[in-house]
Amino acid sequence: MPTLVDHAFLALFVVVVPLIGLMRMSNLKKLIEADQPGLRVAIYTQTMVTQWALLAGLVALWIVQDRSAAVLGVTTPRGVVFWVAIVVILAGAAYLLREAAQTRRDKKKAQKVLEQIESVDELLPHTKRELHWFYGLSVTAGICEEILYRGFMFWWVTALGGGVWMAVAASAIGFGLGHVYQGVAGAAKIAALGAVFAALYWITESIWAPILAHILLDIVSGATAHAALCNQQPELDTAPAS
Repeated sequence: MPTLVDHAFLALFVVVVPLIGLMRMSNLKKLIEADQPGLRVAIYTQTMVTQWALLAGLVALWIVQDRSAAVLGVTTPRGVVFWVAIVVILAGAAYLLREAAQTRRDKKKAQKVLEQIESVDELLPHTKRELHWFYGLSVTAGICEEILYRGFMFWWVTALGGGVWMAVAASAIGFGLGHVYQGVAGAAKIAALGAVFAALYWITESIWAPILAHILLDIVSGATAHAALCNQQPELDTAPAS
Protein backbone atom coordinates (compact mmCIF):
# COMPACT_ATOMS: atom_id res chain seq x y z
CA MET A 1 0.00 0.00 0.00
CA PRO A 2 1.41 3.44 -0.93
CA THR A 3 2.52 5.58 1.98
CA LEU A 4 2.38 9.33 2.44
CA VAL A 5 5.97 9.49 1.19
CA ASP A 6 4.91 7.69 -2.02
CA HIS A 7 2.12 10.23 -2.56
CA ALA A 8 4.54 13.10 -1.99
CA PHE A 9 7.07 11.59 -4.38
CA LEU A 10 4.39 11.22 -7.07
CA ALA A 11 3.36 14.86 -6.62
CA LEU A 12 7.03 15.88 -6.91
CA PHE A 13 7.65 14.50 -10.38
CA VAL A 14 4.11 14.87 -11.77
CA VAL A 15 3.32 18.38 -10.50
CA VAL A 16 6.16 20.24 -8.77
CA VAL A 17 9.05 19.63 -11.19
CA PRO A 18 6.91 20.27 -14.33
CA LEU A 19 5.56 23.53 -12.83
CA ILE A 20 9.09 24.72 -12.14
CA GLY A 21 10.00 23.87 -15.74
CA LEU A 22 6.94 25.70 -17.03
CA MET A 23 7.79 28.84 -15.06
CA ARG A 24 11.34 28.80 -16.42
CA MET A 25 10.35 28.09 -20.02
CA SER A 26 9.47 31.61 -21.12
CA ASN A 27 12.81 32.95 -19.92
CA LEU A 28 14.72 30.03 -21.43
CA LYS A 29 13.14 30.60 -24.85
CA LYS A 30 14.13 34.26 -24.73
CA LEU A 31 17.71 33.32 -23.87
CA ILE A 32 17.83 30.75 -26.68
CA GLU A 33 16.43 33.24 -29.18
CA ALA A 34 19.16 35.63 -28.05
CA ASP A 35 21.63 32.94 -29.15
CA GLN A 36 23.32 32.54 -25.79
CA PRO A 37 26.21 30.07 -26.32
CA GLY A 38 25.83 26.57 -24.94
CA LEU A 39 22.36 27.14 -23.52
CA ARG A 40 20.69 24.09 -25.11
CA VAL A 41 23.46 21.81 -23.88
CA ALA A 42 23.05 23.33 -20.41
CA ILE A 43 19.29 22.67 -20.53
CA TYR A 44 19.85 19.07 -21.63
CA THR A 45 22.41 18.56 -18.86
CA GLN A 46 20.16 20.04 -16.15
CA THR A 47 17.26 17.89 -17.31
CA MET A 48 19.39 14.75 -17.20
CA VAL A 49 20.63 15.55 -13.69
CA THR A 50 17.05 16.17 -12.50
CA GLN A 51 15.71 12.94 -13.97
CA TRP A 52 18.52 10.76 -12.64
CA ALA A 53 18.08 12.42 -9.22
CA LEU A 54 14.37 11.54 -9.27
CA LEU A 55 15.16 7.96 -10.23
CA ALA A 56 17.77 7.76 -7.47
CA GLY A 57 15.11 8.98 -5.05
CA LEU A 58 12.76 6.25 -6.20
CA VAL A 59 15.46 3.60 -5.82
CA ALA A 60 16.20 4.85 -2.29
CA LEU A 61 12.49 4.76 -1.45
CA TRP A 62 12.25 1.19 -2.72
CA ILE A 63 15.28 0.07 -0.71
CA VAL A 64 14.02 1.69 2.49
CA GLN A 65 10.58 0.12 2.04
CA ASP A 66 12.18 -3.24 1.09
CA ARG A 67 10.09 -3.53 -2.07
CA SER A 68 10.79 -5.69 -5.10
CA ALA A 69 12.02 -4.09 -8.34
CA ALA A 70 9.69 -6.47 -10.15
CA VAL A 71 6.63 -4.38 -9.21
CA LEU A 72 8.22 -1.54 -11.23
CA GLY A 73 8.47 -3.79 -14.26
CA VAL A 74 12.21 -4.29 -13.82
CA THR A 75 12.13 -8.00 -14.62
CA THR A 76 13.87 -10.43 -16.94
CA PRO A 77 12.23 -10.17 -20.39
CA ARG A 78 10.23 -13.26 -21.29
CA GLY A 79 7.51 -14.48 -23.62
CA VAL A 80 6.87 -14.26 -27.34
CA VAL A 81 4.85 -11.04 -27.00
CA PHE A 82 7.85 -9.19 -25.57
CA TRP A 83 10.19 -10.20 -28.38
CA VAL A 84 7.60 -9.49 -31.06
CA ALA A 85 7.20 -6.01 -29.57
CA ILE A 86 10.98 -5.49 -29.64
CA VAL A 87 11.16 -6.48 -33.32
CA VAL A 88 8.30 -4.10 -34.16
CA ILE A 89 9.95 -1.26 -32.20
CA LEU A 90 13.31 -1.76 -33.94
CA ALA A 91 11.67 -1.98 -37.37
CA GLY A 92 9.70 1.20 -36.69
CA ALA A 93 12.82 3.03 -35.53
CA ALA A 94 14.75 1.92 -38.63
CA TYR A 95 11.96 3.25 -40.86
CA LEU A 96 11.82 6.58 -39.04
CA LEU A 97 15.61 6.98 -39.20
CA ARG A 98 15.39 6.42 -42.95
CA GLU A 99 12.76 9.17 -43.10
CA ALA A 100 15.06 11.44 -41.07
CA ALA A 101 17.87 10.89 -43.59
CA GLN A 102 15.51 11.80 -46.43
CA THR A 103 14.41 14.92 -44.56
CA ARG A 104 17.96 16.24 -44.80
CA ARG A 105 17.69 16.13 -48.63
CA ASP A 106 13.99 16.78 -49.26
CA LYS A 107 12.97 20.42 -48.76
CA LYS A 108 9.24 19.65 -48.68
CA LYS A 109 9.69 17.06 -45.96
CA ALA A 110 11.98 19.40 -44.05
CA GLN A 111 9.44 22.20 -44.21
CA LYS A 112 6.69 19.89 -42.97
CA VAL A 113 8.84 18.79 -40.03
CA LEU A 114 9.67 22.39 -39.15
CA GLU A 115 5.97 23.25 -39.10
CA GLN A 116 5.31 20.31 -36.76
CA ILE A 117 8.06 21.27 -34.30
CA GLU A 118 7.52 25.02 -34.42
CA SER A 119 6.32 25.28 -30.80
CA VAL A 120 9.42 23.53 -29.40
CA ASP A 121 11.97 24.37 -32.10
CA GLU A 122 14.10 26.40 -29.68
CA LEU A 123 14.62 23.37 -27.45
CA LEU A 124 15.60 20.90 -30.16
CA PRO A 125 19.21 20.32 -31.29
CA HIS A 126 20.47 22.73 -33.94
CA THR A 127 24.15 21.73 -34.12
CA LYS A 128 25.94 18.37 -34.15
CA ARG A 129 27.25 18.93 -30.63
CA GLU A 130 23.77 19.66 -29.38
CA LEU A 131 22.46 16.58 -31.19
CA HIS A 132 25.01 14.38 -29.42
CA TRP A 133 23.92 15.76 -26.04
CA PHE A 134 20.30 15.28 -27.07
CA TYR A 135 21.04 11.58 -27.61
CA GLY A 136 22.22 11.42 -24.00
CA LEU A 137 19.01 13.14 -22.93
CA SER A 138 17.02 10.61 -24.98
CA VAL A 139 18.59 7.68 -23.13
CA THR A 140 18.04 9.41 -19.79
CA ALA A 141 14.39 10.19 -20.52
CA GLY A 142 13.73 6.69 -21.83
CA ILE A 143 15.03 5.03 -18.68
CA CYS A 144 14.00 7.50 -15.98
CA GLU A 145 10.61 8.59 -17.32
CA GLU A 146 9.44 5.05 -18.09
CA ILE A 147 10.33 3.76 -14.64
CA LEU A 148 8.67 6.79 -13.06
CA TYR A 149 5.57 7.24 -15.23
CA ARG A 150 4.98 3.61 -16.12
CA GLY A 151 6.61 1.48 -13.43
CA PHE A 152 5.91 3.64 -10.37
CA MET A 153 2.56 5.05 -11.47
CA PHE A 154 1.20 1.64 -12.48
CA TRP A 155 2.21 0.29 -9.07
CA TRP A 156 0.74 3.33 -7.28
CA VAL A 157 -2.65 3.11 -9.04
CA THR A 158 -3.04 -0.67 -8.75
CA ALA A 159 -1.84 -0.66 -5.12
CA LEU A 160 -4.66 1.78 -4.38
CA GLY A 161 -7.14 -0.64 -5.94
CA GLY A 162 -7.33 0.83 -9.44
CA GLY A 163 -7.59 -1.37 -12.52
CA VAL A 164 -5.24 -1.60 -15.48
CA TRP A 165 -7.14 0.91 -17.60
CA MET A 166 -7.08 3.39 -14.73
CA ALA A 167 -3.33 2.86 -14.46
CA VAL A 168 -2.91 3.44 -18.21
CA ALA A 169 -4.97 6.63 -18.00
CA ALA A 170 -3.15 7.96 -14.92
CA SER A 171 0.21 7.17 -16.47
CA ALA A 172 -0.72 8.98 -19.69
CA ILE A 173 -2.09 12.04 -17.90
CA GLY A 174 0.92 12.23 -15.59
CA PHE A 175 3.24 11.96 -18.58
CA GLY A 176 1.39 14.77 -20.32
CA LEU A 177 1.59 16.99 -17.21
CA GLY A 178 5.31 16.28 -17.07
CA HIS A 179 5.64 17.92 -20.49
CA VAL A 180 3.28 20.84 -19.93
CA TYR A 181 6.10 23.22 -20.89
CA GLN A 182 5.32 22.25 -24.50
CA GLY A 183 1.92 23.92 -24.25
CA VAL A 184 -1.56 22.42 -24.01
CA ALA A 185 -1.51 20.88 -27.49
CA GLY A 186 1.98 19.49 -27.00
CA ALA A 187 1.13 18.06 -23.57
CA ALA A 188 -1.97 16.40 -25.04
CA LYS A 189 0.11 14.72 -27.75
CA ILE A 190 2.63 13.57 -25.17
CA ALA A 191 -0.21 12.17 -23.03
CA ALA A 192 -1.46 10.15 -26.02
CA LEU A 193 2.07 8.85 -26.54
CA GLY A 194 2.21 8.00 -22.85
CA ALA A 195 -0.91 5.87 -23.29
CA VAL A 196 0.88 3.93 -26.03
CA PHE A 197 3.93 3.37 -23.82
CA ALA A 198 1.63 2.33 -20.96
CA ALA A 199 -0.18 -0.17 -23.19
CA LEU A 200 3.18 -1.54 -24.32
CA TYR A 201 4.21 -1.93 -20.68
CA TRP A 202 0.99 -3.74 -19.86
CA ILE A 203 1.09 -6.04 -22.88
CA THR A 204 4.75 -7.07 -22.49
CA GLU A 205 4.69 -7.12 -18.66
CA SER A 206 8.13 -5.52 -18.72
CA ILE A 207 9.47 -1.98 -18.45
CA TRP A 208 12.22 -2.75 -20.98
CA ALA A 209 10.00 -2.57 -24.08
CA PRO A 210 8.65 0.95 -23.39
CA ILE A 211 12.13 2.07 -22.36
CA LEU A 212 13.54 0.97 -25.72
CA ALA A 213 10.62 2.51 -27.62
CA HIS A 214 10.96 5.79 -25.70
CA ILE A 215 14.73 6.04 -26.22
CA LEU A 216 14.55 5.30 -29.94
CA LEU A 217 11.61 7.64 -30.52
CA ASP A 218 13.41 10.52 -28.79
CA ILE A 219 16.62 9.81 -30.72
CA VAL A 220 14.72 9.74 -34.01
CA SER A 221 12.84 12.93 -33.10
CA GLY A 222 16.08 14.76 -32.38
CA ALA A 223 17.75 13.44 -35.53
CA THR A 224 14.75 14.39 -37.67
CA ALA A 225 14.55 17.90 -36.22
CA HIS A 226 18.28 18.40 -36.76
CA ALA A 227 18.03 17.09 -40.32
CA ALA A 228 15.15 19.46 -41.13
CA LEU A 229 17.00 22.43 -39.66
CA CYS A 230 20.16 21.55 -41.59
CA ASN A 231 18.12 21.27 -44.78
CA GLN A 232 17.01 24.87 -44.35
CA GLN A 233 20.27 26.11 -42.81
CA PRO A 234 23.22 23.97 -44.09
CA GLU A 235 25.66 26.00 -41.99
CA LEU A 236 24.31 24.29 -38.86
CA ASP A 237 26.17 21.13 -39.87
CA THR A 238 29.49 22.77 -39.04
CA ALA A 239 28.41 25.52 -36.66
CA PRO A 240 29.53 25.48 -33.00
CA ALA A 241 26.85 24.84 -30.39
CA SER A 242 24.77 27.86 -29.54
